[in-house]
Amino acid sequence: MLYRFKNELGAFVFWSNSCGDLHRNGDYDIKDVSELSSNLQYAYKNLWRETYPVYCYLAEFNTREGIALELSYDRCYASDCGISYAELIEIAHDKAVQLSRKYPDYDVIMGEDAITWSDESKDTVIYIILPWDTDPKKVEEIADFMDEIGYKIPEEKKDKYSKNQALFEDYKKSIKTFMDDTILLDAALDESTMTDEEKQLYEIIAQCRGKLVEVHNKINDPIWVMPTPFKED
Repeated sequence: MLYRFKNELGAFVFWSNSCGDLHRNGDYDIKDVSELSSNLQYAYKNLWRETYPVYCYLAEFNTREGIALELSYDRCYASDCGISYAELIEIAHDKAVQLSRKYPDYDVIMGEDAITWSDESKDTVIYIILPWDTDPKKVEEIADFMDEIGYKIPEEKKDKYSKNQALFEDYKKSIKTFMDDTILLDAALDESTMTDEEKQLYEIIAQCRGKLVEVHNKINDPIWVMPTPFKED
């Protein structure tokens, strides 16, 4: 069954990280494998592995214990692929559907922006939950399939975004030119002689210019940053 969440993973519990260090959702460390349930101990010994082509975690979902294999997507990856993050999320959803249809006996979870890192960046993730008694050869098969399909971006998506990307770059240049011109006007303006109405009008212009700086720095940038003045390209 396929589950889709936003900013969360539902009843998903991590019992390890991808390196095999034991913990419960990062809340507290587990000092010894004997502290785990018997099912998780079996999964840790027989199924968890650091050498799969995708990340593997000791995990639990809806009280079903075993391992979780992961695909992960972020804004930097979208930028590297030449597509928007919104498009990448929909592509990820297509991957989750494909994975669920190929392996209908297992739960597949998609969490949009479900993983938050220390720098506040977010990842969209897909997990397939494999019960503790899954055949190890089946785990290898599924891991290989996820690696095969997980990060392929349809060419038509790239082509479409490339055209838009070029147009937005032109927007960016036009905004930069406009901003440079208004800065020259600022230098010639004598604020001491301005009327109250002119001061109010200039305040509105300054607010609009601030928004344009924000828009300029957002265009084709995977992470929204608004420094002052313009970011260097």
